Amino acid sequence: MPKTLFQNIVFTAIMAIFMVYGMIVYNIALATGGVSNATFVMALGELRIMAPIAFLLEFFIVDKVAHKLAFTFVKPTDRPTVIACSISFCICCVMCPVMSLIATLLFKKPSFGTWVQTFGMNLPCALLWQLCYCGPLVRLIFRTLFREKKTAETTEKAARPCFFLKHTPRRYPSVVRTGNAGLFCAECPCNIFGRRTTDEQKQQGGDADMRAVEELYRAYRDDVYRYLCSLTRDPAQAEDLLSETFLKALQGAANFRGQSSEKTWLFGIARNLWLQSLKRRKPTVSYDDLLGIYVEDRMSDTAADRQLLDRVRQLMATREERARRVMALRVQGMPFEEIGRRLSISAGSARVIECRTRQWLKQTLHQEGLL
Repeated sequence: MPKTLFQNIVFTAIMAIFMVYGMIVYNIALATGGVSNATFVMALGELRIMAPIAFLLEFFIVDKVAHKLAFTFVKPTDRPTVIACSISFCICCVMCPVMSLIATLLFKKPSFGTWVQTFGMNLPCALLWQLCYCGPLVRLIFRTLFREKKTAETTEKAARPCFFLKHTPRRYPSVVRTGNAGLFCAECPCNIFGRRTTDEQKQQGGDADMRAVEELYRAYRDDVYRYLCSLTRDPAQAEDLLSETFLKALQGAANFRGQSSEKTWLFGIARNLWLQSLKRRKPTVSYDDLLGIYVEDRMSDTAADRQLLDRVRQLMATREERARRVMALRVQGMPFEEIGRRLSISAGSARVIECRTRQWLKQTLHQEGLL
């Protein structure tokens, strides 16, 4: 699906032409009482007027509105087909009354009743035409047009397929635009990380690492995404951190020794990236939630486990002031050097206090059956 502005313009133009032409033929058939060869010729006259209007509406207004509406009832982790159909459904629901109003004003005797009748008769046909015929046909044409260009670029750059998509899905529409619900693109000729894998690197196992991380992605993508959502409380930020997590996993795949489960390893990477992000902005969750998540190693929905958080709060209240301050600063992502400077202790002392306090919390919670 479209990845650049030019591709988006081409895709929208093709979709507008096919959708408008089909609906004009339908309306002429209703007005004349049937379909003949002359019907298709007559439709070309109105197409010259309605197609540009439809293109401008969809490209600048309706497409953005439809994406926002669609993601009120679908999630980025849903199947790409479900997301695409949901957006197409919303586009029809927005475009149909608007285009029916324009057609009523231009080609019929304008009145409220005429507009309602036109809209009511057009909507079922527009949905069927878009979801079952026009949409799949336009996507097939679009892939055919840009497949040759992609092959040429790949040959010119002599680059192997990249592992991640070109665009990090910072917003929900970006996920749909890539035509993929995840972060991997087996055919993409680009390399967004600015590096190429040489033959020597391939011989050293670079390809094997990529295949291994790709398998991990397919197996644990949803788990990592849900975990990041529980940390950030922001699906958009969770999408960003999800891509960074698997990039870090790819870069550090050779160092994984199997001392923990693969899922725990990935969750650890995700948590570290999240803690680093807190250094750059004010946390959006409470200290108690941060502490509960930081202490819990099982990486479940700890932030929602009120019983655990209440007990963590009670236990921390029994610790000395310095330990509480060290933990408060640490769960907000502050490095030990900075903690030491703030509390007038060495970085090593801050590290020891944090480690002992965390071990004590985990041991106590485990004995009480909360972990």
